[in-house]
Amino acid sequence: MAEHMRWHATECPKDEFMRHPSDSPAWKHLDNLYPDFASKIRNVRLGLASDGFNPFGKMRNDHNTWPVVLSVYNLPPWMCMKQPNLLLSLLIPGPRSPGKEIDVYMRPLIDELNELWEVGIPTYDAYSNQSFTMKAAVLWTISDFPAYGMLSGSSTHGYKACPHCMHDKESIYLPASRKICYMGHRRFLEDNHRFRRQTITFNGCREHRSAPRQWTGLQCLEELSTLRFTFGKPTRMLQLGNAEEELRAVQVVTLLPLAIRLVLPKAVTMVLLELSAIFRQLCSKKESEEGFKQLNSRIALTLCQLEKIFPPAFFDIMVHLPVHLADEAALAWPVQYRWMYLIERYLQTLKRYVRNKGRPEGFIAEAYLSACHFVPCILETLSLVVPVEAEMKMVLDVEYLVGENVELDLNVLDQCHRYILNNCDEVSPFRRQHEEFLKTKHRRERLTMRQIKELSKKEFPEWFKQHMNSRYDANDTLISQDLHWLANYPSRVVSRYKSHIVHGFRFRIKSVDDKHKNQNCGVFVPANVPGAIGQVNCYGRVVDMFEVKYCGPTEAGDRGRAVMLFKCEWVNSESPRGMKTDQYGFTMVNFNQLGFKEDPFILASQALQAFYVEDTIEKDWHVVVRTQPRDLFDVLEDSDAIDDYAMPNLDDRILDNENFHTRVGVEETPFLESLALPTGFVNHANTDDELTDDDRE
Repeated sequence: MAEHMRWHATECPKDEFMRHPSDSPAWKHLDNLYPDFASKIRNVRLGLASDGFNPFGKMRNDHNTWPVVLSVYNLPPWMCMKQPNLLLSLLIPGPRSPGKEIDVYMRPLIDELNELWEVGIPTYDAYSNQSFTMKAAVLWTISDFPAYGMLSGSSTHGYKACPHCMHDKESIYLPASRKICYMGHRRFLEDNHRFRRQTITFNGCREHRSAPRQWTGLQCLEELSTLRFTFGKPTRMLQLGNAEEELRAVQVVTLLPLAIRLVLPKAVTMVLLELSAIFRQLCSKKESEEGFKQLNSRIALTLCQLEKIFPPAFFDIMVHLPVHLADEAALAWPVQYRWMYLIERYLQTLKRYVRNKGRPEGFIAEAYLSACHFVPCILETLSLVVPVEAEMKMVLDVEYLVGENVELDLNVLDQCHRYILNNCDEVSPFRRQHEEFLKTKHRRERLTMRQIKELSKKEFPEWFKQHMNSRYDANDTLISQDLHWLANYPSRVVSRYKSHIVHGFRFRIKSVDDKHKNQNCGVFVPANVPGAIGQVNCYGRVVDMFEVKYCGPTEAGDRGRAVMLFKCEWVNSESPRGMKTDQYGFTMVNFNQLGFKEDPFILASQALQAFYVEDTIEKDWHVVVRTQPRDLFDVLEDSDAIDDYAMPNLDDRILDNENFHTRVGVEETPFLESLALPTGFVNHANTDDELTDDDRE
């Protein structure tokens, strides 16, 4: 662990890509301000997270426990946000949320953090076998939006809910729905963008304002310098009249009929696809600063397209906040080190510690302290850090595979053996040698190259066996023991498994997957895999797993020379009835149209994972979604995973005049109607003589 604490300074690649918080401008800004702190690579950078949860496992809010967790950013990407490395530093007891009084509870922790920053603490370094004075700094806090208001002291509701826009707000009160909406996203577009001149499709006015200014840290401190809190919650006297009014309001809301049926036209679908692409890029494990700059304009344009489609009540604060996400990512960079998902999973772990509802915080503290003593020793045994191609590292949970021994049919065993031979690089020279032998043998018949290859598939295994045995018996030094075993047929007794982990993916066979809510049987083999089925992208589902053994164990506990194979049912990707691409660029497959039945096996090392989403419109068709392993960190490659889907261009002028047709198979419903503009807008429309081409559109 002491060695891993140096990773950010000694092993993190330094180029234009971001992979780790140490690549962020926020980290570098701290280094520039405090060079003495930055010069000692063993000083610790922390993130502080807090959120409330009900420790009793209920959805009610009858008890609220607030843990305060510290994450350590010195560690490499595959370790720093893992639960064993999260520090539970504080437990704020219930039964209610602390609210603004969270400052009182956090005071002891703040004092300790100040001591760590100003004075430091003597620490022993087990890696270098020396002692040093360790200091620490908190880079940022992690929370959901309501908790953000508690930790920062800023209001997260009302007219100034956005912590970025603040006084330069664009919020409107809607009397009918009694809520505040946040619109006006044309301000974030370029100054000459055509949307700024359009009036009818937006709020009736042109937009000439620039984007709200970005506040510096000193400006925020100055703004909050006069803030004063009155701690302690006042006693509230509930009057009967107020209660009756609230009850009537609740009844009116609950009895309102569902009056609007939302039918997604093509324009809405394209906007949602663009939103998905934006969040995929935001959550990528590796990105460049230029990529985030381009993302900023894409987000603003997407929100403007939403303003043209949805009513104002749709735009609450959570719809507005994405316009600032690219700026935040450009400052602090990797999103997965600053979001709440990992912390919320940790809250679920803390919830499991509770064994007595009378003392929930006590049980959490006791279980956590016990885990601090015993878990590291267990994890050292059960965690496996595996290098992949010497350029990647991934963390895999060790799965103790428990398989059953079965005897395969000879035809199935022959299929397994042929596929292994066709996909083994060491065997490739002998396959070419056998094809030349067949050309010479059948030269009078003038066979085509395709016929030669088909004949080689049938005759190569037996020829290869005789050829290897003869050379091995002649003590040929070029023939290794592995090739000798591979040439001879494998044992008919194989090990069958129900699940397997490879490349960070957990695969399960379909019969087991059908009993679970999640999906792990989907498999994908790209066309560029040598020796793969055909030369097209193949999509299927794993139906069986075999470990084929070519020799017995050589030592106690040795599994011998074994190859893991997946038997799959493959979609007929060579037929449009089996696989197609829809109008949005998504790959769709039909599992009623299967192919490659004579060649169902692949090597486990060739398998990538995909899951299939059933299309509710077109029966029997499924949309393919390719996945990336959660704990695979590609630290040296030049790019992240390629986005398989063609994203729409929302800046296309064709969309400005698009007729909002519904999707085929759904009863067509007009989405936009000619409605009178609200009279509350000032200068909401120009006279006909003043209309520009964009206004007429």
